[in-house]
Amino acid sequence: MTTTQESNVMDSLHRLMRLTRRYQGGGRHRSSYGETRLMRMLLDNSDLSASELAEALDIRPPSLTKVLDGLEHRGEIVRARDDKDSRIWRINLTEQGRTELEKRLTESDRVSQAIENTLSEEESRVFCELCEKLSIGLAELSESEEIGESRRGSGRGGGRGSGRGTGRGNGRGNGGRDGR
Repeated sequence: MTTTQESNVMDSLHRLMRLTRRYQGGGRHRSSYGETRLMRMLLDNSDLSASELAEALDIRPPSLTKVLDGLEHRGEIVRARDDKDSRIWRINLTEQGRTELEKRLTESDRVSQAIENTLSEEESRVFCELCEKLSIGLAELSESEEIGESRRGSGRGGGRGSGRGTGRGNGRGNGGRDGR
């Protein structure tokens, strides 16, 4: 692929993402797709713990906490300690959250209908296949980068606090690098 083609692909992806973000989860409500997905999960499953939500939605716990903080601040969810284990927080939608979710879903349905009216059935099928192919490729890239990061920081003196090195440096296990 030429540089111009790569640029066109990325420009098209960015333009599409920008436009879909405008309508994610409810358009004018300026909410995220992740919030709407989380709220849908809570609508269908009450009293979930944060770890159950993170696993079900495939979200890292720190990212989930950030989303939950925003929803709680707006009064759309409540967190309460588990009756049996006070270390666990149970999360539920509030009535305000249910109302907000209904608005988001209505807007989402409107946008979905517009997309369906824009693409033919065949174009929709091909588009979904291409999106899946891109998702797999990007997930593999992400995984290979995570593996590379973990290898660079483990067992070779490069990890913090390993204490190995050449005697130069700050004594913090910099693997022989002099820290400059």
